[in-house]
Amino acid sequence: MIYKKFRKIFSLMKKIKLVIIDCDGVMTDGGIYINKNGESFRRFDVKDGLGIKLLNSKKIHIACISGSNSTILEIRAKSLGIEIIKKGVSDKLIELKKIQKELNYGSDETIFLGDDINDLKVIEAVSIFAVPCDAHKACKKK
Repeated sequence: MIYKKFRKIFSLMKKIKLVIIDCDGVMTDGGIYINKNGESFRRFDVKDGLGIKLLNSKKIHIACISGSNSTILEIRAKSLGIEIIKKGVSDKLIELKKIQKELNYGSDETIFLGDDINDLKVIEAVSIFAVPCDAHKACKKK
């Protein structure tokens, strides 16, 4: 039974040409740190960065869609070669569909990495919805 699940996932993965990533909680540890001057910052993991660079080397398009308007996100994304960065997004599904249309990719060629309930809306437009282990339980269930 488990083998069949993995075969299906591998079959779906072979078609992927577009990976869309949420930022907070996916590319970061989910925390927003604020110093005594009120400036906020985030912690990114270098292992995620290596994975993104490997995807880029395989000519897989990477995009980032985030509800956050942080300039830190843009700096990190650009340093990893992510060219499509959408910040301050209230409806990720609409933005995801715009990116798919722009790049001429369908849902069967798209994977989304998210972690919170506002990411669930995109499920209808992607082949695979993946989450980190500490994602919201509703996301893990889907």
